[in-house]
Amino acid sequence: TTYKKGEYTLLASYTYLKSTRKDDISGEYPSEFDQTHNLNLIAVLEKSRWSYSTRLRYVSGGPYTPITGSIYNADRDIYVPTRGEFYSERFDDFIQLDFRIDRKFVYKLWLLSAYLDIQNVTNNKNGQGISYNFDYSENEPASGIPVFPIIGLRGEF
Repeated sequence: TTYKKGEYTLLASYTYLKSTRKDDISGEYPSEFDQTHNLNLIAVLEKSRWSYSTRLRYVSGGPYTPITGSIYNADRDIYVPTRGEFYSERFDDFIQLDFRIDRKFVYKLWLLSAYLDIQNVTNNKNGQGISYNFDYSENEPASGIPVFPIIGLRGEF
């Protein structure tokens, strides 16, 4: 849904997705790409040659297969993980806030835009994996991008 009034533009999008797979051994289970809820709220303010925008994004956590323990293999001197039910647990939900400032410079034959785009301003952790120690007795989540600033230029002819 888009709402525009003068200098302001508001956009909202929501996706409900239930992605599953099915095989003879495991039956039906969530796909590794299943993010059930995805909500994006975007606000843009345009003033003369300046543009300010922000995006708030909410995504439900993706599924993963938990490791429930391990067995020591003395012949190879390694620990072999024992896994729980296939894709039976989910990472925490994720909220991301982005902010962007654009400035346009208009010339006779071309246009130059300079911008600062800061993604994940609030530095929220987006669970994307799990790192385990050598015997799988301890773990910690592996996260996606932290605060990610981008400075750029764009020319249009």
